[in-house]
Amino acid sequence: MALTNPAYVFQFTPQTGALGGEVQVYQQGSNNYSNVNQDSAILSKTSVSQSGGFLGGSNNSATVNQNGNVSLVDINQSGNGHSATSSQNGDWSVTEISQSGILGNSATTSQNGDFSRTAVSQSGYGLNNAVTTQNADAAVIVVRQNGASNYANSSQNANFSYSNVNQIGLGNVSFVSQN
Repeated sequence: MALTNPAYVFQFTPQTGALGGEVQVYQQGSNNYSNVNQDSAILSKTSVSQSGGFLGGSNNSATVNQNGNVSLVDINQSGNGHSATSSQNGDWSVTEISQSGILGNSATTSQNGDFSRTAVSQSGYGLNNAVTTQNADAAVIVVRQNGASNYANSSQNANFSYSNVNQIGLGNVSFVSQN
């Protein structure tokens, strides 16, 4: 019987000057699920850490949605078959996703806001997937993948944006689109 540790978090910071909300989720083991929503998240931070066991956990899922400027999403997953999804709406925001394990991790990010940055790092033997999208001026995407048969797709729809994809290993595929 598989154990699950679901975490559902919704944080609303009123527009009346309250700033700096922080959410931290730590889950160990396999088949964990975390869903965090921060609204009016000015100067806010969400950290999700999922791991477990000698080889790490497996099949963990983390979803973060942030609405607000100058905010941070930080997702760290170790193990196999993990899924990380991040969505940010706000200027000067940062998404960082780090996934390590033997096989098959997936990261999907979306940012709408000027001067935002996305960084995805995936390591292991391969079969990792990273899809990053930004709709903002002067935005940055950096994807690092180590292993075989990895896939990266970066899309930016704005002026003065920067995308860098670095893949080490055999049979990797990368698509970069800047409009």
